[in-house]
Amino acid sequence: MNNTISYLAGGMLGDFIYSLSVIKEKYIETGKKGILYLSEKGDIFRLGLEKTFHDTYPLIMNQEYILHYSIYNNEDFDIDLTMWRNNLAVDYKNWYIKYTKTYQIEWGRNKWLSTATNHNFSERIIINTTNYRWPCYIDFTSLYSIYKEKLLFVSFEPTQYNLFTEKTGLHIEFYQPTHLIDMCQIIHSCELFIGSQSAPLHIAVAMHKNVVIGKCVEEYSSEHGHHYIEDLENLFPFVRFTV
Repeated sequence: MNNTISYLAGGMLGDFIYSLSVIKEKYIETGKKGILYLSEKGDIFRLGLEKTFHDTYPLIMNQEYILHYSIYNNEDFDIDLTMWRNNLAVDYKNWYIKYTKTYQIEWGRNKWLSTATNHNFSERIIINTTNYRWPCYIDFTSLYSIYKEKLLFVSFEPTQYNLFTEKTGLHIEFYQPTHLIDMCQIIHSCELFIGSQSAPLHIAVAMHKNVVIGKCVEEYSSEHGHHYIEDLENLFPFVRFTV
């Protein structure tokens, strides 16, 4: 009797992170661990397939529902985790509907990413914004008046921090993670995560952290419409759109 389910996943990184909930829910439902193959089907990874695999390997293999993780090499697989992209029935629907309807699981019901914590960040309010989905509806000045020195901007890219300071006029503390696990441990440890719709935010959602999702102006959002996040605050108690 086969005690595993094999999956093909693709980019981008945030979509890949969200797709892992399918494996977690299938594992809870069946007891079968996942064999996961990483590809660039559906979309590419900004840092390339091999570097993304290398960076994510420790995180993925730390999850209880994963048995094996490798780059796809034409192996047979059971479930295509990029299939939601071509499911016309879930076009212009939110993430919950896209994955739940496509894979017959309740997406996001259970926390699906775990890692160690870093207690140095346990009371910090983490901010991560991006130029391509700038959260134009968050009042960062008011945010600073509430949290002050608890605010910490975390990004792999100093240019994103520079843009944040330029747009907000705030020069809060900046931390540049050394690797993806470092970023994940910070997110896992923080009190609140506030960010653009990008991979770090997706990691925070996967960890069921308290998050504020920054809505962007749609015509400047790399075609990332608000339908992706619509109604998520009514589905998940840890998600909101305002501080």
